Amino acid sequence: MQKIIKDNSIAEDHWCFVSDEQQLKDISQNASSIFLDYDLWCKVRDNLDSNKLWGVILNSDQESSCLNGKLQNLTAIALNFNTFMDGRSFSQARELREKYQFAGEIRAIGDFIRDQLFYLKRCGVNAFQFSSEANLADALESLGDFSDYYQASATDPQPLFRRR
Repeated sequence: MQKIIKDNSIAEDHWCFVSDEQQLKDISQNASSIFLDYDLWCKVRDNLDSNKLWGVILNSDQESSCLNGKLQNLTAIALNFNTFMDGRSFSQARELREKYQFAGEIRAIGDFIRDQLFYLKRCGVNAFQFSSEANLADALESLGDFSDYYQASATDPQPLFRRR
């Protein structure tokens, strides 16, 4: 089982990723936590087993507003970074937390780098799935790279001058 960083610790990942209907049929009997590709989720969301945990994979070129009004049936959202230079997933995370009040897991997947973890966490991401587990302990340490910050964020809505 793969390990991820979740809620400031290294944890076992119990989620399966599914991209087509046949794969969903094959895996749904054994898996209890399933991430669906956004297009597949749109097709099958009205017929999902309510005894399972469901998540959706949102690519950086998809608007988080497409989930508005449908978040109540989702436990998690995976934000897929197509490239670490694409900052749209930062905005998606913050919008999901602040505008849509999503309280579930927001996971970074794809091509993001360790140096971005602190900022992703401030935007509302609380889980990080790396392609390699080799340096999870170092990545976990990077969540504490800075002890204080000036700006408000999804995790702390008060700017520094309001906190003093």
